[in-house]
Amino acid sequence: MLTPREDEPDDMRPMRKPYARPARSYRVGALTYPGREEYGPTEIVPYLKLRGRWLDKLGFDVGARLKVEATHGSITLKVAERPVALVKKILRKLQRRTG
Repeated sequence: MLTPREDEPDDMRPMRKPYARPARSYRVGALTYPGREEYGPTEIVPYLKLRGRWLDKLGFDVGARLKVEATHGSITLKVAERPVALVKKILRKLQRRTG
């Protein structure tokens, strides 16, 4: 594994090109809900976390509203409403380089 040299400035290091690669599979995780009488002291519930550039490539923009259709063993996500375009904040490091 290559490690960056300490004497080399950040802007001199080669940057990797971002790519969008969907995960081949996900694991269903577990979270807990506070206890209720009918479920005992704590209730363990399944959860999914999806993230990555591949979602953006497929049209799932940050802030979009989704329609969720679920049947036994299957979940379908569809974009119901696109978000209002946001102005992306320019990082200070990039501002120094260009300005």
